[in-house]
Amino acid sequence: MVNRGFDGASQGNPGLSAYAFCISDDRGDLLYAQAKKLGIATNMEAETATIQEAINYCYSNNLQHIQVEADSLALTNIIQDVWKIPWQLVERVEVMQRQMRHPNIDINHLFAEGNQLGVFLGKHCSST
Repeated sequence: MVNRGFDGASQGNPGLSAYAFCISDDRGDLLYAQAKKLGIATNMEAETATIQEAINYCYSNNLQHIQVEADSLALTNIIQDVWKIPWQLVERVEVMQRQMRHPNIDINHLFAEGNQLGVFLGKHCSST
């Protein structure tokens, strides 16, 4: 099983933003990490970009049994169709929802304290 911890960070809302995600195996050993600046974006745009980029990486590298651990409860609820999608994010979220219908992908909420590496990478990348 592959666990993914990630964070989208924004220094202001909107503000300088970045995404970061980490992929670990079922033992918790880090397999891959990526961070990238996004420019000016809102916190929700940064969180959405993070999930989308991480899912794209998993698909392109044929990773299976993916457990997405999101520290954004709002985005988790939006992807799971519990909450409505904000109009600014409709296109990206609908793509993610289609990708996550794959039987090997699941999303759950994770408190930020459980995602320290993703949070550190996202904040560091957005502030430098």
